[in-house]
Amino acid sequence: MRTLAFLIVLAQALILGPLFAFYGQVDPCRALAAEMAQRQGAPSVVGGIINGDPEVAARKDIAALSTGECYVRIYQSWSQRITG
Repeated sequence: MRTLAFLIVLAQALILGPLFAFYGQVDPCRALAAEMAQRQGAPSVVGGIINGDPEVAARKDIAALSTGECYVRIYQSWSQRITG
C-alpha cells in the first residue's frame, strides 16, 4: 500500500513539478496561456496604447480546452522549442 501511494505521489511530482517550476502554477491551462504569452513576446504599443496583456488574451483563446488538451498543447509547445 505504501508503494502504491509513493508511486502516485511520484507521478504527480513528475507531471506537475515542471509546470510549477516554469510557470509558478500547476493548472495546465494557465500554464499554457503563460507559455503562449511568452512565445508572443511583450505587449505591443499601438498609438501609445498597450494592446492588453498577452496572457489574458491567451486565456480567452484556450478557455474551451479541457485539461488534457492543455497538457497536449504544452507538450507540443515544449517539443517545438526543443526541435527548433
